[in-house]
Amino acid sequence: MSIWYLHHYAGHPKVGMSYRPYYLARAMKDLHQEMVVFSASFHHLKINECSQKDRIVLEYVDGIPYCWIKTRAYSGNGFGRIINMFQFAFILLLINPVKQLGLTKPRHIIVSSAHPFHILAGWLYAKRYKASLSFEIRDIWPLSIIELLGISRFHPLCVLIKIFEKFAFIVSDRIISVLPNAWPYLERNGVKPNDFFYLPNGTLEVDDSESYALKEEDDLVLKAMEKIIDSYPKVIFYGGGHGVPNNLELLIEAMRYVPSKYALVLVGDGQLKPKLKALAQSYKLRNVFFLDKVSKSAIMLLIRMSEICIISAHKTPLYQYGVSMNKLFDYMLESKPVLFAIDSPNSVIEKSKCGIVLASENAIDVAEGIKDMLELPDENLLNMGERGRDFVLKNHLFSVLARKLLNELNKIEFKGG
Repeated sequence: MSIWYLHHYAGHPKVGMSYRPYYLARAMKDLHQEMVVFSASFHHLKINECSQKDRIVLEYVDGIPYCWIKTRAYSGNGFGRIINMFQFAFILLLINPVKQLGLTKPRHIIVSSAHPFHILAGWLYAKRYKASLSFEIRDIWPLSIIELLGISRFHPLCVLIKIFEKFAFIVSDRIISVLPNAWPYLERNGVKPNDFFYLPNGTLEVDDSESYALKEEDDLVLKAMEKIIDSYPKVIFYGGGHGVPNNLELLIEAMRYVPSKYALVLVGDGQLKPKLKALAQSYKLRNVFFLDKVSKSAIMLLIRMSEICIISAHKTPLYQYGVSMNKLFDYMLESKPVLFAIDSPNSVIEKSKCGIVLASENAIDVAEGIKDMLELPDENLLNMGERGRDFVLKNHLFSVLARKLLNELNKIEFKGG
């Protein structure tokens, strides 16, 4: 059976994010199902080495079919990115992948947002091939761009996105979401309870693929971490983006009120990293360390070397629908207790009881949370970490998610006759 996954920002370990389509497809392959991934030849999460000449190119990545749709290059979040979105959606409408590439007719089609413009192509394919159609929501658009970019909900782009989203809700057999609290939003938009399916982000217990082997540049970061470990009795770890949504200023502010015997290590990159470094220096925080971005394998080693892990984000109405951040699963998979400084109900930290939740943007509150966690007996921290790992293994492995997705899709009435 063939499943088509239309995901504008799909990638794989050799070219960069987003990894969800790759790992779901790999898990589907283990279940003897084919998942074909349709993605843009150029997008901002991917390593884009050269421009694609043909309108559509079929490539097999570890046995997974990837159909790359030719799209223009862009930078930032301006007009070029919007053109890229429309180009991806429009070219999908023009092609016939079965005739042009010899693909097997799909039994199921999944159209994955952020933007919903390719729902038209998904709907057309579902009609043409008598397949089921599912619409996957990873972000609540247009609310996401209204909050993050500060534009009006009456902006033409927001209005257009809302129209396409409404169309998706009407024509889809299933509405899938990675967000645990998405249902109230979907119910307000006319989605029926039986048509909603929650499928969170996932992780792997072990990834020994060549793509995740340690890189040469990882060595410097790992050695720097070893020096920090030798100098401080306990280390707090953050790994991920250093951008506006991550609210790392809060963590640096909080470290002013944490005993200097404890260290905070922030690993990654982003537009705010220079400003964050300057902020830590202005407070003379010698126990706050910034390390370079590293490979996935190195991240897991750095997590292992730490005592607790931390994650933060700015307060926003977006998070009322929940969060499904991959770094959380990395923390939990390594049996680390987590300090969750995000105002978002029904989090995996609450569900698994693997840490402390601080729905606050007050640095002193966060500092108190850090101190409370670090001063817990080692046995308590160990138990927290083990609860987190058990929860991830039971609910968030891609092998588990693929089986759940397949079972849900197979409940949809077959339209092929």
